[in-house]
Amino acid sequence: MASGSVVIDARLNGTLGIPFVAFAPFVGVAIGVYMFGKVSMANFNPAVTLGLLATKHITKRLVVLYITAEIMGALSSAARFPVGNPLLKFCQLMVMSFITQKSFIALK
Repeated sequence: MASGSVVIDARLNGTLGIPFVAFAPFVGVAIGVYMFGKVSMANFNPAVTLGLLATKHITKRLVVLYITAEIMGALSSAARFPVGNPLLKFCQLMVMSFITQKSFIALK
């Protein structure tokens, strides 16, 4: 998301500036948290998953499942949209991560 906001700003010749580059990732993550927070505890990357493990909010078994789902979601998103619109890539990543996480959560 952060690199996507930089690309958007660069394509607009820097007219949006640093505030956009700093604020856009926050908005993207906030939307994702509100959309999927109850499904996956807002685990969108392995760093969050490891943080939840450190605070004992999830088990080691779930860490393996979540990180696998997160990597599969990222890889499937990258394969589906190798170049192009960063917003479209973000949406694809959210959908694919949601699908893979739901699949793994069902295995609990």
